[in-house]
Amino acid sequence: MDPELSLNAWILIGNTLHAVLRGPAQLALADGSLRNRLATLDAKLAPVTQQGMLGALHDLPPADRLLLHDLCEACFGRLQGEAETLLGLDRSTAEPVLALLQVH
Repeated sequence: MDPELSLNAWILIGNTLHAVLRGPAQLALADGSLRNRLATLDAKLAPVTQQGMLGALHDLPPADRLLLHDLCEACFGRLQGEAETLLGLDRSTAEPVLALLQVH
């Protein structure tokens, strides 16, 4: 297991879910069912330690991993210059995590 990838996944996923569910208005979701799905994922992943994040992501259904991927991508796009501050990683550091989320 790659400790750096695990740490980066833990940071990116945790901060992205936090930003979308509790953060700035520009990231607010109008779709209630999507918000509920993300809240369920957040509750499932919140107790996971950085060491366990890769395993937890691997255990998610492919649709949930793809949802997290798309959510991270949307946050980078919407936040632009603020993304690194709010998400905790710059885009290039996040790329391996995004690639991991796309693996089926």
